[in-house]
Amino acid sequence: MKKFSKKLAVLVLVLCMVFGTLVPVSAATRTSKADKQLQTAVAKVMKNRKITSSTSKTVALNRVFTYVSKLKYGRAPLGFKPATTKKWEINFAKQMLKSRRGSCYHYAAALAFCAKKATGYPVRIGFGTSNFIKKTNWQPHAWVEVKIGRTWYVYDANAAAVASKQKINGTKWSKVKLPTVKNKKYKPTNYINVEI
Repeated sequence: MKKFSKKLAVLVLVLCMVFGTLVPVSAATRTSKADKQLQTAVAKVMKNRKITSSTSKTVALNRVFTYVSKLKYGRAPLGFKPATTKKWEINFAKQMLKSRRGSCYHYAAALAFCAKKATGYPVRIGFGTSNFIKKTNWQPHAWVEVKIGRTWYVYDANAAAVASKQKINGTKWSKVKLPTVKNKKYKPTNYINVEI
């Protein structure tokens, strides 16, 4: 029986890894629901980007990604350290959509709630560290992950904005399969599932 249990556990682990559904044991996960102000701000983005119920999910996701990635990177009134603020993702998303500028945490929060509204797909904010600017320099970072079918994909609007500004070409920042970049470009320590 003990041998069977070990084999079953290994099989489950392998299947989870293949289908991209396994969250690392070290990553903490919680869920966050948008408040009324954020719902209003996100609805305005949907209207301005001409995203309706008849818009395909692929087109809608591309539109919100393009919109958020063109916002400005820079200091925002709420700063850069989300861990010290309760429900930071809601405040950062509202701030980004209002001021149209912020840190990677602002980009991730705004994109996550907009992507959730635009598609209805499972969406989460991943944060931990990334080396997207320089391979040898792991720094605090936040990004968005969207589950399409059985696979999680990374959407990093902040990296796209920085790459565009610094003329970094050849790297894809949207719809990148998570298993191909996990622990290579992104090392998550926490996840926040978003609801709108």
